[in-house]
Amino acid sequence: MSDPHAPTPAALDDEPKTPMWLPALGAALFVCAGLYWAVSPSSAPAAPTEAAASASAAPPAAAPPALPQRPGLPMPTPPPGFQPPPAPPGPPGAQMLPPGAPGNPVRAAPTPPAGAPAARWRVRAMGLLRVGVVGASGTSGAVATRLVAAHPRLALAFATSDRHVGEPVAARLGIVSGGDTAFVPNASALEHAGACDAVLLATSADVSARVAPAFAAAGKQVVDLSGAFRLAAADYPRWYEFEHPAPALLETAHYGLPELFGPPPAGALVSNPGCYPTAALLALAPLLREGLIEPGGIVVDAKSGVTGAGRQTGEAYSFLEIDGDVRAYKVLAHQHTPEIARALSRYAPGVRVTFTAHLLPIPRGLLATGYARPRPGATAARVKECLAEAYARTPFVRAVGVEDVMIKRVVGTNLALVGATADDDVVVAVGAVDNLLKGAAGQAVQNLNATNGWSEALGLEGLQRASA
Repeated sequence: MSDPHAPTPAALDDEPKTPMWLPALGAALFVCAGLYWAVSPSSAPAAPTEAAASASAAPPAAAPPALPQRPGLPMPTPPPGFQPPPAPPGPPGAQMLPPGAPGNPVRAAPTPPAGAPAARWRVRAMGLLRVGVVGASGTSGAVATRLVAAHPRLALAFATSDRHVGEPVAARLGIVSGGDTAFVPNASALEHAGACDAVLLATSADVSARVAPAFAAAGKQVVDLSGAFRLAAADYPRWYEFEHPAPALLETAHYGLPELFGPPPAGALVSNPGCYPTAALLALAPLLREGLIEPGGIVVDAKSGVTGAGRQTGEAYSFLEIDGDVRAYKVLAHQHTPEIARALSRYAPGVRVTFTAHLLPIPRGLLATGYARPRPGATAARVKECLAEAYARTPFVRAVGVEDVMIKRVVGTNLALVGATADDDVVVAVGAVDNLLKGAAGQAVQNLNATNGWSEALGLEGLQRASA
């Protein structure tokens, strides 16, 4: 039965109804209108012609023709004075061309000349300081090479090693960004002087004494990690068993302990301090400078891991001999004795030092304990305060409680920890460093930074300690 109130088909047809296709048509027209305004030749500025240049200003372009509108939904119209953006310069698609293409304002990166090694060309283009490492397969030399390769302002120019000639430096030393550099013989170091701006010498003292003057004469920045330029010329026969071949250079060499002696003068050869002197001097020098300890009768008792002795192959340095043992070595004959005394003598006359080194059954790390007679005012609180004041603004030296100076807290970093205390009879000052970093390669890079006016911490601040 039908519903008497249902509308008839005729009544349905009489009601106003929007066709289903009309909204879609309106949306399409809306999009087309936007495209039309953007690309219409009548709205884009045309290239000027001779006639147009001489004529008066052309009348404004005619407005686009009206587009059909959906009832009740007016199409958007451009605001008064609307002008579409000009077409990009150059041929169509020029903005997508590679750098340096015609019509693209972006300059292409420089390309190496024919036959030039790509890695070395990139170094020059980026303005990096090119550094060579002589003796790169020794313990300190290997660490120095890794630091140079990872440094944001340095590039490894060459690395020498008789043991690994021809081998890739990156593969042998585990360097991620080592490029294609291969080891070259030690004897060829000077032949590669033209390829570097600076050189780190991780060689024995007698070798550095011969090689460093040649690099310096060639205008290279030189940082020597050996003891070749730490003493007076008269001291070398006794402590290093050779006559120094360049005594004049000893007079101008800068002793590179930045926290105590500042940055190197321009053009000076930098003599990197020894590992034991670094720890001992950082702990003792401020106390002597402030008149809190007597200069005579200073005793330094120091202990280092086996890497402090370099790569040794003799039985005395085998695992069976080292493990579970501690021994003193070079007693009353260690070359760091005059080095410590000479540096301290810059703060007070009459310095006398007794130094004894000991070998620890650990790979790396060094602890030096200094003993000195107190002068008036040298209380426990004052000597602690003295170290804190001395190193408050330095990036790598931390003054801590004397019993908080530990090897494991510095290994793997360029940090030095120092602490001191005193009673009526003695002042005890303790220093700890990683013998391969702050005691050698890390300090060499710190000196290279200072030489070039960079932050001393550049390339070293990210080092993390190697123990838990």
